[in-house]
Amino acid sequence: MRLRPSSVVFVVLVATAVILLAGRAAVTVRDAELSDFRCFYEAGRLVRGGLDPYDPGIWATATKQDPTRLPPCPDTFAYPLWTAMAMAPLSVLAEPAALAAWEVVLFVSLVGGVAMLARAWPMLGGTKLLLPVLLWSQPAFSAIANAQLGPVVFVGLAGLALLLERGRERAGASAWCLLLIKPNIVAIALLGVPLFRSRRFAAYVVLFGSGILLLSLALVPTWPVDVLRVIFGQQLLADRDLGTLSALAIVLGLPSAVGVIAAVVTLVVFVAVLPRRQLRPRELVAVLAAASFLVTPYARPHDEVALAVCWACALALARIVEGRARATMVGAVIGIALILPWVLTVLSLFGAPLAAHVLVTLTTAALTAFALRRLGPTPFSRSSTTARTSP
Repeated sequence: MRLRPSSVVFVVLVATAVILLAGRAAVTVRDAELSDFRCFYEAGRLVRGGLDPYDPGIWATATKQDPTRLPPCPDTFAYPLWTAMAMAPLSVLAEPAALAAWEVVLFVSLVGGVAMLARAWPMLGGTKLLLPVLLWSQPAFSAIANAQLGPVVFVGLAGLALLLERGRERAGASAWCLLLIKPNIVAIALLGVPLFRSRRFAAYVVLFGSGILLLSLALVPTWPVDVLRVIFGQQLLADRDLGTLSALAIVLGLPSAVGVIAAVVTLVVFVAVLPRRQLRPRELVAVLAAASFLVTPYARPHDEVALAVCWACALALARIVEGRARATMVGAVIGIALILPWVLTVLSLFGAPLAAHVLVTLTTAALTAFALRRLGPTPFSRSSTTARTSP
């Protein structure tokens, strides 16, 4: 059977991206001790051994024995304990093998998330457009390079959109649990999806979330206080390289509080321009993901991979419009998801602030609101799972 030119281009783009990402992953595995994964791995190993990753002495012994090969970890573990619990199974392997397995998980999450979005959204080109854009994007490259958690959050959001579209509340609550691995970048989604969905879904979320919380507290009862202590004690939110409005304010010589106010104002404007109608589950997930990134106090470029749930919304609009409007929407997605992050990263090599990555979030939110207004209401037969109100 003869392949169409578009199929050949798709295969070439994806295959080339896979090779490049695999090469970058191999470099990260080679330098495993210096990667972000080292922090997750050691936290998982400590939890598996019944030790406290928030104890400064224990943490220093685990991560800072060789002063010439220090990983980018704070003075203690700075994530929720359940993140360490999730990484504990990988800690039975040697660190390089565990990191190699983790890189596979991240890549599968990227591909699986796009596959689920293609089933949740009637996107232009299905996976053939979004998958190459995502795999070639700087956020995906950065997530693989840093062995970070963004792809897992992305697949959780994509699974949430698909499963709630199909009325599968219990499975959707399981996908919701994946967002807990890095809650700071999707805080509004974590709270908002149960709030605006059915009571049955909310009950599953409370059940699963409570189980995870209670288990974590049983292991280290003080971990919520310990996390706050390291975040504020080491001023982790005052990092100029974060892709947030607060970081941008710091770069501009303004108090970070100015950035916080700007983030709140931006969120209010975003909500104000959303369509005044009930949102389908896939639309709600996209809106709450964008809203989360607008106000998060801590996000880096590799976290932006989760915004692909919003780019799918724009490609859905591209599918139903014609001519110049379609080209504009496709161009907007490619520009925001692919070109803009790489340009900002290259400019940072010449002294431009990485805080400018907040532009990716701002433009994604604007594109999401525009697409939803143009898409208009669409029928959704499962009334029991329809959003109770517009966010």
